[in-house]
Amino acid sequence: MTALHIFDMDGTLLRGTTAATEISRRVGGLEALADLERGFAAQEITAAEFAVATHTLWGEVTGELVAEVVAAAPWIEGIEEVCRDIAARGEHSMLITMSPDFFAGHLLERGIEVVRASAWPPVPFAAPIDPAGILNPADKVRLAADELAARGLPRSACVAYGDSMSDGPLFAFLENTVAVNADVALERSARVAYRGGDLREAYARGRVLLDAARGRGSSAPGGATAPVRGPFVGVSAVVVRDGRVLFGRRLGSLGRGTWGFPGGKVDAGEDPARAVRRELLEETGLAARALEAIGWTSDVIPSSGEHFITLHHLVSATGDPAVLERDKVESWRWFAWDALPDPVFAPAASLIATGWRPA
Repeated sequence: MTALHIFDMDGTLLRGTTAATEISRRVGGLEALADLERGFAAQEITAAEFAVATHTLWGEVTGELVAEVVAAAPWIEGIEEVCRDIAARGEHSMLITMSPDFFAGHLLERGIEVVRASAWPPVPFAAPIDPAGILNPADKVRLAADELAARGLPRSACVAYGDSMSDGPLFAFLENTVAVNADVALERSARVAYRGGDLREAYARGRVLLDAARGRGSSAPGGATAPVRGPFVGVSAVVVRDGRVLFGRRLGSLGRGTWGFPGGKVDAGEDPARAVRRELLEETGLAARALEAIGWTSDVIPSSGEHFITLHHLVSATGDPAVLERDKVESWRWFAWDALPDPVFAPAASLIATGWRPA
């Protein structure tokens, strides 16, 4: 299945700034813009009223000036590379921003496939703003839903990347969300978060979310829907040694062909920590020396429809892992956390998607 990646612009692709700020900086209107932004933040003016006021403020803006501002703006690194990777996978990229279309449209040159922005008159301005063409936060949901419907995609096949509460409605609408250098409120509502200057890193987190979402689906072979059973309680042993983590290539019906941690089901009445030690020993011959609970994840395995709550544990162990259950695991290998195998078993992918990583 293909996928849709939706990016915000101001504060997300534009690092620490907005289109309005960069344009106003060039025309000498930063002080007036700051007053408008305070009013908008306090909900004293609407997005349309903000646009009408900035339209007046930017009366002398030309296409050449906009192009210069776009070229000099502090864009996050890796936009072109991310867009190329999305296209190479047969997936789609989309920008939804409340900022003017005459600015946002330049992102098409960087590889964004679809741009949806507030409709402004062409520059230099010879016509007034039409308030009906100015987007608000709720419009982001409408535009995302329209694009998904046009491409025949479910919400689970979409990832949103944003930074502020203007992305809040979209983050509430979608299950796969990446907060990028975001304010505290949006970061709390996001599935995962990224802080830094490279979109490729944020995109990598989005890809993990997509992998996990695909693993949670319940479509059986042939397009039928497998009935969901459970939930069952499972455990995983995240064995870390010299900065590398142990993964096994699975052979059983649960996630065949994917790479996962050692682990399995918790027996009735069994303590989870004891289950971790037992599963690790049975599958690899390794004896756990120390355990530390990491967290839990919730996944539906598509091949079986089984719903697993997996309790993940950080484990230290000595010795070399052996393949002791040949009907379940093909091989054990050590991987650096930044160079993990593909594809990853759904519970492991969900843990990765939380942003956890070994120290």
